[in-house]
Amino acid sequence: MAVNSGAQFPELVAAQWQLETGGTSGQGPTANNNIFAQKGTDFDSDTQEYSNGGLVSAPNEGWRAYDSPQAATDWMVSNWYKDTDQHGAGVESAGGGTLPGAANQLVTQGYATDPEYANKRMRRLAERGYSSLQSKACTKRRCSGEQSR
Repeated sequence: MAVNSGAQFPELVAAQWQLETGGTSGQGPTANNNIFAQKGTDFDSDTQEYSNGGLVSAPNEGWRAYDSPQAATDWMVSNWYKDTDQHGAGVESAGGGTLPGAANQLVTQGYATDPEYANKRMRRLAERGYSSLQSKACTKRRCSGEQSR
């Protein structure tokens, strides 16, 4: 899906989906095809957020609804990963064109409240066999310069 959305780092988008949902959807914030747990006004659900160094309950948060997982991915890539007039530099370019830099930008730009969010995503990728991602651009299914998994 992320490749179809034009993501420079589709593996990072997939790791984000996995981290946000645990690989499922349909409950809480990830209901209604909201596979990235994007806040909005379409429906309400309880969640947890990091605040002042700890995890706290956040009841009745508002969330976005999407027609399909692809629509959610398209929105995520075009509004967070790519540069926009409204938000400026997206996480891909603000992160210096590197996968770890893009992961860190999701925290820096306010998407994630968990200060360990970027590290968790990078660990998730390493668990999947993407072990040398420090400065490699990923396209389709592999990172440039890596051996096939």
